[in-house]
Formats: sequence, C-alpha cells, structure tokens
Amino acid sequence: MNPIFRTVNFTLTAILRSPLHRLLSRHLTLITVTGRKSGRAITVPVSYQQRDGVVRIISERTDRWWRNVRGGAPVTLHLHGQPVTGQGRVIEEAREVLPLLAEYLHRSAAIAQMLNVKRTDQGQFNLPDLHRAAERSVIVCIKLTH
Repeated sequence: MNPIFRTVNFTLTAILRSPLHRLLSRHLTLITVTGRKSGRAITVPVSYQQRDGVVRIISERTDRWWRNVRGGAPVTLHLHGQPVTGQGRVIEEAREVLPLLAEYLHRSAAIAQMLNVKRTDQGQFNLPDLHRAAERSVIVCIKLTH
C-alpha cells in the first residue's frame, strides 16, 4: 500500500475510534473483515450510506479488502462510535453495480467527483462516465444484525 494512503488510513482509523469520531462518522465508518488466507482482522476506513438496515460501501476493484466479504462473510462496522455486526455480500457484476452506484452517487456528490462521474446540463449523470465507474467498482452490502 502507498505510504501516503497508509498514513491517511491510520489517521482516519484513529479519529473514528476516538471521541472525535463525530467529525467524520456521518460519512465514514470502519469496516473489519477477516482475511480468508491470513485469518487476520483487516480494518479499513470507508465511505458509506445506510438505509433500511443495510449499509452500502463502494470500493474500487483494485482494492483487496472487499474480496474477504465474498460469500456472505460476517463483518464488523464501527458506526457512529459503536461496533455493530452484519452479514456482507459483494455485488461485482457491472450491470448490477450500475443502478446501485447511480443511487449512491445521487446522494453523494463527493463520491461522484472522486469516481469522475460528471453530470449533463440537464443534471443527469453522464452515462459513459457512470458505466466506466461501474466497471471499476464493486458494491459491498451489509445487512446489519446488531
């Protein structure tokens, strides 16, 4: 991992685990998964959206942590300063990612900008940009079990 990302992740993790989590926890959470090969706990800060007892996380395919969620693995989230558990699943097919990604981006202009998905003059997402982003992304859905 890039040393800059390692430093940023370390800093975000420390803040999200501290009483200062309120500064970031509206949009960021920590996800902890168990490495399938190593058996070690892997914790990464991620952007998320929560609705109807489901947390959605977008990850680039090049990231590795989400692969440990395949097949319905249990995960722990550090949501709003509290640990919660859930059952994860990964949506990898671009045609299935596309509508969920569009819904996610409608609620997060910052993530749309990070994924380089622009809007047309009519306010709709540029479809080629959206398709490219769906090809580069996976969506991790976590059904909270509390």
